[in-house]
Amino acid sequence: MNNKALTPILLFLATGLHAQMWNGVDTLYGNEWIDYSRIYYKIKVADDGIYRLDQQTLVNAGFPVATVPAEQFRLYRNGQQVPLYVTTDAIAGDQDYIEFYGQKNRDELDRYLFGDPNSE
Repeated sequence: MNNKALTPILLFLATGLHAQMWNGVDTLYGNEWIDYSRIYYKIKVADDGIYRLDQQTLVNAGFPVATVPAEQFRLYRNGQQVPLYVTTDAIAGDQDYIEFYGQKNRDELDRYLFGDPNSE
């Protein structure tokens, strides 16, 4: 088969390939929840479980604990707010910390890249 015949066939087949999430008529990419006028900090966790971050750990990570009251802290995972326990509503002191249930990354967004995992 020559290239002139193969090119239209490949283009036709490639138009049906996509890995986006569909919500009715909308295509979702997983970042719709982000408000780009705000500043976000990433907290990486390796395993599911309860995590406690003290004031010094937050300072070392560059989090502005000296200027942001703890009552304004928010934690999100895949666009959903996660419950967060803080030991103070004011500016965090040396003995203050935040506590939350962290979950490691899973395939919530990547599952759209693959077909039935049982058949692979």
